[in-house]
Amino acid sequence: MPVNVRAKLSGGNSGGTFVRGKTAMDVDEEIAESDDRILHVWAAGSSSDYQKRGRAICELEQRRRAWEEGQAQIRRDFESEMFNAGQKAEVNRKRFEEAQLNKQIAASRELASEQTEAARSAAAAASRTVWATWAAVFAALLSAVGTVIQAWAALHSH
Repeated sequence: MPVNVRAKLSGGNSGGTFVRGKTAMDVDEEIAESDDRILHVWAAGSSSDYQKRGRAICELEQRRRAWEEGQAQIRRDFESEMFNAGQKAEVNRKRFEEAQLNKQIAASRELASEQTEAARSAAAAASRTVWATWAAVFAALLSAVGTVIQAWAALHSH
């Protein structure tokens, strides 16, 4: 079989014929469709098909880089998801704390309102007690005056 030396020397990008009648596109398709195990055999091989060997090495490197990029993307997505979950948890914690604080404030207001009402009632009761005490003092004074008048009248009537 004749070998196309020009195609071999140019790197095969011209679409020329290689050994065994394959073009660069045929080799690329064969390489792209091959399993990794086969590519490793071709890449490590000592055959005289340097084009296939070089393309196998190149394909393995591209697959390795694609796999690493995929893993890096998975890691970035996971980290982003964890960060977002942490942010969401922090927001939820703050909302919970705010709700708890609002409940405590409402309970404190209600208690203060009840205590204020109790203090007002106590003040009103104390005020009524003062007026009742003054009324009792006035009544006792009138009673004493009445008793003095009766005693004076009883002394002067005999």
